[in-house]
Amino acid sequence: MSSELAQVTEPRLVKLQNGDGSFKIGISSWLKHAMDSPQTLFDEVNAQQTAFSDRIKKLQSDLAAERLQWAAHTAREAKSASEHRSKIAELEVRLSAKDNEFKDCKAQVIDLEGKLAEQRLQLKTSKARVSELEAKAVTQELQAKASRARVSELEARLSAHRRANSQSDADRSDLFRGRSTWRSPNIVVVSNTHPDPPKLVDGAQPKFSNWRYLMECSFPETENDPDTAASCLAYLVGRTSGEAQDQIVARLQSNTLPPITDGKGALDYLDMLYNDPELESDNPADYHPPGQGRDIFWKSFSDFIWNAVKYRYPEEDWSHRLHAYLRWKYGHETISEFSTFSQGGPKELAKEAYLCLLRRQEENGYLDLV
Repeated sequence: MSSELAQVTEPRLVKLQNGDGSFKIGISSWLKHAMDSPQTLFDEVNAQQTAFSDRIKKLQSDLAAERLQWAAHTAREAKSASEHRSKIAELEVRLSAKDNEFKDCKAQVIDLEGKLAEQRLQLKTSKARVSELEAKAVTQELQAKASRARVSELEARLSAHRRANSQSDADRSDLFRGRSTWRSPNIVVVSNTHPDPPKLVDGAQPKFSNWRYLMECSFPETENDPDTAASCLAYLVGRTSGEAQDQIVARLQSNTLPPITDGKGALDYLDMLYNDPELESDNPADYHPPGQGRDIFWKSFSDFIWNAVKYRYPEEDWSHRLHAYLRWKYGHETISEFSTFSQGGPKELAKEAYLCLLRRQEENGYLDLV
């Protein structure tokens, strides 16, 4: 029967069904074939089932392989995504650092631009100041030339005055009856009604305030006349001796400082040196007798002025140099920075420094000003 079926022109049973579920032969033909050869039908159905089973296993195997490949692909994608996320995070950190660095650089640029503008302003101010100082230097040079000529004249008159007053101090011991014995034909008489003041030596004996009073009494009311001003100045120099005379003569001979051309200017200069300020106090412990000697601090101040004139320091630099000298002498912890002091002359700075020393003395109980 199998051989007979093999000769049948209709397709075999395993090939009866199309892929879309339709049949290539009619159902009546299929039933007739199944009734004529049931064993063959069984073999063919079994073969068909075996083929289907093998195909299903192959599809399952392919599916498992595809799943493994998909899992591997998913793992690779996850790893790649993780690496990308890490890279992105790293790049974000680096970007943030660069952004902060950019902000810092921008702030530095703004700061530098501000400093540059300030430096430009200072440069303009400095140029203006240089021009002003150059003009002032020219003026002072002209004044210095005139002053040197005046000093030469005054030195000649001073020599004449010294010769006229070379008599001993015993001949002029009576202060209230003595009179100026300086009588040169070219010199205007300073005073013929007041006694000659004692000679100022160091501002202690006689005390400067007393000496100045006596000198002002000896001067005429006005010094408008050049000869009168020169006479007063020469007379003042003659009423000094020792340290005080060294100070005033050095100042008169200076060619870097504004000239002193009359007695009042010389008195003011000596006043800065020797008129030591006194603290006002209601404490009986601070009372002292008249004629008390000078404090060593103010002696140091006079020494500084002498050296400032001697070494030709510009007058506008005296305060800075005095501050440096006091810090060297009394210590940086006692004398504070220059910026803490008021912007005054050297005498004002010395007063403030003296108060600092007194306060330190009160805090420590004792402070050696020597």
